[in-house]
Amino acid sequence: MSLTELFLLFIFSLAGALGGWKIKIHNPIYLKLMIAYTGGFLLAVCLLHLLPEVYQSGIEQIPAFVLGGFILQILLDQMSAGVEHGHIHIHTHDSAWKPLIILSGLYLHSLMEGLPLAGHDHNHAHASHDLYLAVALHKLPEGFALGILLRELNRQAILSWVAILLFACMTPLGSFVSFFVSDSALDYALPILLALVIGLFLHLSTTILFEAGTSEHQISFKRILAILMGIFTAYLVI
Repeated sequence: MSLTELFLLFIFSLAGALGGWKIKIHNPIYLKLMIAYTGGFLLAVCLLHLLPEVYQSGIEQIPAFVLGGFILQILLDQMSAGVEHGHIHIHTHDSAWKPLIILSGLYLHSLMEGLPLAGHDHNHAHASHDLYLAVALHKLPEGFALGILLRELNRQAILSWVAILLFACMTPLGSFVSFFVSDSALDYALPILLALVIGLFLHLSTTILFEAGTSEHQISFKRILAILMGIFTAYLVI
C-alpha cells in the first residue's frame, strides 16, 4: 500500500468525521440512506470478492477466523455502542466514561480494518484492492456518525479535534504496522487478518440491513434502492 493510498484513507476518515461534526442534518434519513448504501456495498464486496479470494489461501481455519471476526465485532459493538453502523447512544444519565469507551471501541475497529490492507506483494494485490475500496467507502458514514456523536457531547473543540484526528489515523496506522512484518510472515498473516475483517464487515452489513426495516419488518423503497445501489456499485467497480 502506497503512502498516497494511506493518505486518502486518512482524508476519507477526516472528511466524514468533520462533516458529521460541523454539518447539522435536519433530516436523519440522509444519513440512514448513506449507511444503507454502505451496508449493501460491504455485503456484496464480502460475498462476491473477498470470501472467494480468502478461501483460495489454502488455510483450513479460514472459516473459523471469519466467524471469529463476526464475534469480535459483536464485542466491539458493546464498547462502541454501534457507532460503526450509525448509532449515536449518548444520554445525560450515562457515565462520564461512556464516551471514552465508545471511542476506544471505534478506534479498535478502525485499526483492525487497516491491518490486512498492506497486500504489498502481488499475491494479495487483488484482495487488498477490493478491501481498500470497501474500507474507504465505509469510513465516510462511520466518520459522519462519530462527528454527530462529538457534536452532541458538546465538549471543548480541542477535544473533538483530537478525537477526530485519532480516528482518521487508526486505519492507516493499522496498515502501516504491516510494513514492519517480514514478507514470509505477512504471506501467512494476511489471509487470516482478511478473514477477521470479512467477519467484521459481515456483522456490520447484516446489522445495517436488519436495522433498515421497521418494527413491522418493512423496508422503505428509498432504503431498498440505496441497498441495491450499494450492491450494484460493488459488482460494477470491483
